[in-house]
Amino acid sequence: MKLERKAKRIIAIGGGKGGVGKSIVSTALACHWARQQRRVVLIDLDLGAANLHSYLGIRRQTPTLADFLRRKTDSLEPLLIPTGLPHLRLCSGAESFPGMANPPHWLKQKLLRHIRALDADVVMLDLGAGVAFNTLDFFDAADDGVIVTEPEPAAVMNAYGFIKSALLRTLQSVFRHHETLGEALEADLALPEDRRAFSLDWLRQQARAQAPDAVALIDEVQQAFRPALLVNRHSAQASPVLIDNLRMLCRQKLGVELDWLGHLPDMPDLRRSLLNVPGFLDSPSGSPLRKAVAAAAQPLETHFPPEAPPRDYSDDDVQALLNMVDWLDDHALGGRPRDAWKLRVYFRPEEVDAHLRRHGSGLAA
Repeated sequence: MKLERKAKRIIAIGGGKGGVGKSIVSTALACHWARQQRRVVLIDLDLGAANLHSYLGIRRQTPTLADFLRRKTDSLEPLLIPTGLPHLRLCSGAESFPGMANPPHWLKQKLLRHIRALDADVVMLDLGAGVAFNTLDFFDAADDGVIVTEPEPAAVMNAYGFIKSALLRTLQSVFRHHETLGEALEADLALPEDRRAFSLDWLRQQARAQAPDAVALIDEVQQAFRPALLVNRHSAQASPVLIDNLRMLCRQKLGVELDWLGHLPDMPDLRRSLLNVPGFLDSPSGSPLRKAVAAAAQPLETHFPPEAPPRDYSDDDVQALLNMVDWLDDHALGGRPRDAWKLRVYFRPEEVDAHLRRHGSGLAA
């Protein structure tokens, strides 16, 4: 059965280092939007080390994501449990099994299709630590990616490593289908870390010399890849230098601009309420955090679409579009090389589909 995308906005919370508060941030943002009467689904994708259920005060045994990954259910809907907060449901990851943290590609793609098919205004993906391919793929598949860090050196460097890895993964997903640029990316990746030349400017230089038709697409990837940065556990004593350096490093070394969401305050009292984060946010003690979360959420809300969500394109859809481009009349290419159209399928399938429709083909609605 073909799944249609219903999720209006998918937001992934990542950051590389464990312990910086990604799950607290996910929970707090989800509570904020649920209180605005948006229909929110919070999915614990920290596969193998899930903890969102405990932050929401859920202690009973519930269905979990493991039931879907083990094919005990064909949909995520039966796994969504109430949280006690109206408009907020949770897909728990509390149960784990060997291999759960590293599902095969086909299962990951199936999970993403079902996530996009959830009927919700906002779907929040709480990701695990590290830069495993599956974690990066969930981050890159979201409409918005939020990087959570705290103002201390290890967390900041891990955040930079996560951003760099997520960018590289995005570029690989598109340009591995280009013989010259794909080989250049893989060759650079094979070098020791201190010898790698990788950045968007470096890839653009490779394209100008060997594949000029790909330069425009690299520019589009650069414009589209804009993770948002949120600093957790900020205190008045924290120096802004580390965060400023992170943003400068991303700009100068990678060619990536980070959208700024601001700071969340360090809240020692929160540690006594980790089994009921929504309750803490509603308490007088939680007021500073609640206000800071509302301020951080505002830039993301400008992306919330009032209209229907975009179409989801499966691997089969992508292959069908590639086949159609192969049969497209030269006149209908609009001056763009056929290979450039095919490369664009991996980044903007909806644009290629629309172009094909104008010339009498395209995918069925």
